[in-house]
Amino acid sequence: MDLFGPNLDCLACGQVHAGARIVALADGTPVSNYSEEWRRECEARGILRLPSLFDRQQRLKALEKTRGKPAVDQLRESMTAIWNAAQAEQKQAA
Repeated sequence: MDLFGPNLDCLACGQVHAGARIVALADGTPVSNYSEEWRRECEARGILRLPSLFDRQQRLKALEKTRGKPAVDQLRESMTAIWNAAQAEQKQAA
């Protein structure tokens, strides 16, 4: 998905963001660091860093109350992709 025009113009708002750059999601997909996909992945990484499964489950329950099940399902998909990518990296390193 190409999120920027020829001069790094944001295709969502038409502006050039000073810190705009292309970043890669855990699955390797290139996206803008101003994209919803990147925001979701950063949030998913934050939840995965919580110290316990209980903490992660509580965070997801709270988010489901405010954002709804479809939004949390997308977040869970991102968390799964991040986890799978990390597992694949560990297998390659071994």
